[in-house]
Amino acid sequence: MSNIIGVDPGLDGAIVVMDDSNLVAVHAAPTYLNRPGKTSRAADPLEIFRIVETLCWEHSPVLAVIERVPTNVGNGPPCNLCGSFRGARGILATISLVHSEAFWHMALIAQAVPVEFAPPSVWKKDMSIP
Repeated sequence: MSNIIGVDPGLDGAIVVMDDSNLVAVHAAPTYLNRPGKTSRAADPLEIFRIVETLCWEHSPVLAVIERVPTNVGNGPPCNLCGSFRGARGILATISLVHSEAFWHMALIAQAVPVEFAPPSVWKKDMSIP
């Protein structure tokens, strides 16, 4: 039985562990309010590391796949974030997403888990999700 980790690095994302055909564990992406009294959130790198460390200890994954969401706001064709985020707000949303992806990536590397990246269209097709 081979366990694989899947990560949606968005602030509303999650990390899952799957064996050959079953969902084994699920954790919501940890965040914190990055300015007291405000509603803007940021990825919590310390909690990301703790979650990844625990999941790796408990499930010994052989691979991790991180969703690679296009983040080309303002540079090239439209992306997922462009519809509702324009200008400075879009750039800040992109930076937040890139940091979140990097935190997950580094936490997995620290646990010696091989990491691959896949755009949503690829992993959804492989999982038969429309």
